[in-house]
Amino acid sequence: MKYDESVAWLDGFQQFGMKLGLDRMQILLMHLNHPENELKCIHVAGTNGKGSVCRYLLSILHNAGYTVGMYTSPHLETIRERFIINQNLITKKEFTQLIGTIKDALDTPALQDLNPTYFEICTALAFLYFKEKAIDYALIEVGLGGRFDATNVIMPLASIITNISLDHQHVLGDTIEEIAGEKAGIIKSNIPVITMAAQPALDIISSVAKKNHAPIFLVKDDDTTVLQRDLNGQIILFKGELKSYHLETKEIGLYQEKNLACVMKTIEVLQMQGLYIPDESIEQGVQSMVHPGRMKIIHKNPFIICDGAHNQAGISLLKKSIQALFPEKKVILIFGALSDKNVKEMLKELHSIAKSIIITQAQINRAMNAEAIKNLLPKKYNEQQVTMTQTIKEAISKGLQQAKPTDIILITGSLYTIGEAIMYFKKKKRR
Repeated sequence: MKYDESVAWLDGFQQFGMKLGLDRMQILLMHLNHPENELKCIHVAGTNGKGSVCRYLLSILHNAGYTVGMYTSPHLETIRERFIINQNLITKKEFTQLIGTIKDALDTPALQDLNPTYFEICTALAFLYFKEKAIDYALIEVGLGGRFDATNVIMPLASIITNISLDHQHVLGDTIEEIAGEKAGIIKSNIPVITMAAQPALDIISSVAKKNHAPIFLVKDDDTTVLQRDLNGQIILFKGELKSYHLETKEIGLYQEKNLACVMKTIEVLQMQGLYIPDESIEQGVQSMVHPGRMKIIHKNPFIICDGAHNQAGISLLKKSIQALFPEKKVILIFGALSDKNVKEMLKELHSIAKSIIITQAQINRAMNAEAIKNLLPKKYNEQQVTMTQTIKEAISKGLQQAKPTDIILITGSLYTIGEAIMYFKKKKRR
């Protein structure tokens, strides 16, 4: 297959939707000679912050001289973003070859009726890729939940559960406690757990850790102090078990303070396991980390900001970041979300900062259509304040027409929405 053909072949598995469970994954990996067993992994679950935590860890460990793989989802522009070693995306040739390996396995009589999901094939590809490249460490982000997620076939060095809030209730449960129980499913016997979860989720995580004799390391509010924050980044003091650090990050979102504390707690756990990570690697790693799509300023005059917040908790933190960093500016909101999200609550969070809203939808089947989003808007908006568009490109065009140089255009609601926005501006720059 050529690269485009391999992507199309993988996309064909979207038809099987999302099916939680480990049986298919274990059968597929058995036929691939269990590449996951060759990897030293750090497993990252949680409702929000997983991507930032993975990227900080990647940057720090890479700066310390290690070869580090990172498997995350979803992607913004290309499927290749899901499979990174150090700072490099998997090449088209490597991706195509590995898809060929998996396709050959699935074409054998024993696996012809397996029907794995899209995410399961991606996960198997990540394990194969990292094994072939003989990396030192692999950062593996959970796709959904934890207990029955395809990634939960690994025996990690450490398990991270960032935080717990309401999301994917139709799959994970209607309460914080139920969701915490699913995410705590990544906890393994005697493997340390790092979490910044709050009550009542923390009780569930602590209970599961205790049953598994897994030492638990809690991220506390007083672990960090923000010394400086502006549009160029933040300086954060982290007070750890071993020592304190002054950390400079280019990331501007208020939520990165807690994410960074979780990362530093994990670094300390790895150091206690004997991993050599010098101070300068920590400082340089934090300073050089860039997370596309998280409070990213992609245009000025007016400011256009992309943030991939896609649930109520994420949107609430985004709103606080906007209010803190742009207190006097009026916000034009470009919003597109997936149909399985609690869009009504997300819009409730945003309505207090948006003077107008442009509703849009990403070009994927799971996107909620603009009319459905409009019907969920808070009553404060009148017809003059609401614009409906069918594409991200059209939404950006409308936003620029409405905005004054002193305004902000905020694009959010899903990673797919901001992914298309980022691609649009990249293409525009190349012209």
